[in-house]
Amino acid sequence: MGAACRPATASAGRSVPSSIPPETALAAESVGPLANGETITFTIFVTVPLAANWYLTDTAVVTATAATSPDLYFAAATFTTQAFAPPIIGVMPEAVVSTQLVDEIVTKNVVISNGNGITGTFAFQFPPSARHPDNLDLATWLSINPISGTIDSDNSQLVHFVFDAQGLPPGVYSTQIDLYTNDPQMLTSTIPVTMTISLPHIYLPLLLNRDS
Repeated sequence: MGAACRPATASAGRSVPSSIPPETALAAESVGPLANGETITFTIFVTVPLAANWYLTDTAVVTATAATSPDLYFAAATFTTQAFAPPIIGVMPEAVVSTQLVDEIVTKNVVISNGNGITGTFAFQFPPSARHPDNLDLATWLSINPISGTIDSDNSQLVHFVFDAQGLPPGVYSTQIDLYTNDPQMLTSTIPVTMTISLPHIYLPLLLNRDS
């Protein structure tokens, strides 16, 4: 754009008119004329409607032309916005339960899934202690691997909940694990976790003596 440029006009256009893309608006549709050396700033507002089709785009074009020779001196800048779907995080199962013997170690699997949105993130957080009457520290009977991570679109992550009954007396151990994600519909949630430790069953043979 040379010194002879005068008016500047701006317009917003849809790239896919038949769908519902993001809505792009300009603070001013047109300004000018501009004095020699003068500059102007355009502000572009983008709103993504709730009913927008994900991954569609909307484009705003800002065009500057010379007042005296608009066909000879002109310049344009294109601004494109693309709407991305948020992650859709799922957890299966929603509660983790293990029944095991004294000194036994059992692994239960939890699947964290993501829909067709952007990359999902997750992180588990232990409470200060388990809900055992003796206030047993959670880390002594439960571990989670991996405890945090990312999940690509249309993918899932297998998470291992390891229940360790070594050195613990029989009883029921329970707590709730906090789960944090970047899914706007499930930023935080809780997963109930229960471990039941029982003694092994011992069977003794029964001998019958019959007098002949």
